[in-house]
Amino acid sequence: MELRETTRGVILWVPCPDQATAERLGEDAVGLRHAASANVLPGMVSVFRWKGSMRKVDECLLVLHTIEERSADLRSYLERSHPYEIPAISQLEVSTLSPSFSAWIRAETAPPLA
Repeated sequence: MELRETTRGVILWVPCPDQATAERLGEDAVGLRHAASANVLPGMVSVFRWKGSMRKVDECLLVLHTIEERSADLRSYLERSHPYEIPAISQLEVSTLSPSFSAWIRAETAPPLA
């Protein structure tokens, strides 16, 4: 299958304190049509410096698939809803999607008809 650019895809990586939080954020993001899908990857260990101290914590990674046009709404939702004081929201641009996946993401993130 030849791949070509049809829609600029976006993936957001969002560490969460636990699986329940990641699932809630993912379900809400998909329900609001900010994202087409959410993946929750449990078992992540994060090491970082926070307020002058080294930290090592167990987390889950929330991976969200959306399109460029919906990414600002998705980031805004996550910043308001995430329990961390400073959520680590990383946005990755996807230069190429398969045409069928691109069409599906666009359909699933389209605002509902009024």
